[in-house]
Amino acid sequence: MPLSICTNLRLADAPGNVLLKKEDSNLPDDSVIITAQLYAIDRGRFREKLTKAPRTTMEQVEIGMKLVLGIG
Repeated sequence: MPLSICTNLRLADAPGNVLLKKEDSNLPDDSVIITAQLYAIDRGRFREKLTKAPRTTMEQVEIGMKLVLGIG
């Protein structure tokens, strides 16, 4: 499930959001993964993989998503 990513680093302090350092991805700038902005998209619309994140970052994203969704 896709999540929104932006470069507004002030959003990193919001509950559930996760900082993604440019050194840990192939993005040009440090970014913030906004776990409250989940959306569904058909896989056929994807053209290419733009970036990846380390396992520890993805674990933080999972925790953030559970927080936003009120799970566990």
